[in-house]
This record gives sequence, structure tokens and C-alpha cells, in this order.
Amino acid sequence: LFALVYACKKGYSELVEELLPAGADPTVAHAQTGRNVLMEACVRGHLETVKVLLQHERARRVVNATDSLGQTALV
Repeated sequence: LFALVYACKKGYSELVEELLPAGADPTVAHAQTGRNVLMEACVRGHLETVKVLLQHERARRVVNATDSLGQTALV
């Protein structure tokens, strides 16, 4: 999981493409902030990483998820 979070935060789209089919879980949220990997990529402006995430069904499940402040990845 840490590898996927790190890759999304840094905008390493190619790594994200490798991690998701290998079983990395994009639906897990940070215990304190409530942010998931899609939120991390969005907030940092990593458009290509966001596109890669949204190509995977499991990552699309968290589009409407909210963090601890009530914000979604799309805000």
C-alpha cells in the first residue's frame, strides 16, 4: 500500500500502472485524514496519475468518498 500512496503523491503514473494489477488497493484511506490515493493524486495536480487510477474499477469506487474534512477527490 505504501508504494501506491507514494507513487500517487509523486505522480509516478507508470508505477501506479504496475502496482494496481499486482494487487495494490486504491480504496484504502489514511486513518487520520481519510484521504485515498485518488485524492492524493488530485490534490497534487497529477493528472496522468488520476487518469491511470480511473482506468481501474476499484479506484473508481472511491471517486465520491470523502476525507475527514468532507471533501471528495473532485473538489
